[in-house]
Amino acid sequence: MKQAVALVRALRRITKVVASDLGLDPVLHEVMQLLLRMVPADDGSVMLLDRTGEWLIIRDSIAVPRWEVEHVRIRVGEGVAGRVAKLRRPIVIRDARTDRRFLQVPGQLSTIRSLVCVPLMADDKPIGVLNLTNRRRAGAFRKHDLELLLLLADHISLEVENHRLYELSVSDGLTGLYNHRFILRRLREEVSEAKRYRTPLSAVMLDLDYFKRIND
Repeated sequence: MKQAVALVRALRRITKVVASDLGLDPVLHEVMQLLLRMVPADDGSVMLLDRTGEWLIIRDSIAVPRWEVEHVRIRVGEGVAGRVAKLRRPIVIRDARTDRRFLQVPGQLSTIRSLVCVPLMADDKPIGVLNLTNRRRAGAFRKHDLELLLLLADHISLEVENHRLYELSVSDGLTGLYNHRFILRRLREEVSEAKRYRTPLSAVMLDLDYFKRIND
């Protein structure tokens, strides 16, 4: 009963967060914080496929060692996360010390005892994976933990894809900078806030000579 109540609260919180238009990274971070309160994990990460669709890269994480965030890149099909992305089904590693599917990343100093990894899907295609690890205890994740993660992964996947589509719509595909549509939207929001709270508002415009050469 307590777990059911916690699940409902988590879903309500996730729905509220994703509707807040905070941006993809703040949403992922908030979702990860909620998950770590509900399952016996020491840390967790969301890995998304890069533009080539060949590599998984950490987009957001909670308590994951900095070295791993900066250096870990996993090819689709390799390791646990790579297998999950390729096979499109979850994997639970009871003990990473004895499971051959787990591959230690060269240079990685921290240990992992148990791991659960579930796919993030959109339109029946993988877009990433959700990883939760326990670095001290084998067999930390049970069947009900996996069921919970699968339920939340569907919700997360939809919101990740929605935010990614939004980011594409408001940024330039060549430079990655925000486009005219985004600027107008933010300007309207800032003007509205300035009027509401009666605060001054300033705008700075820069004309960069020969910027087209940089684009080209």
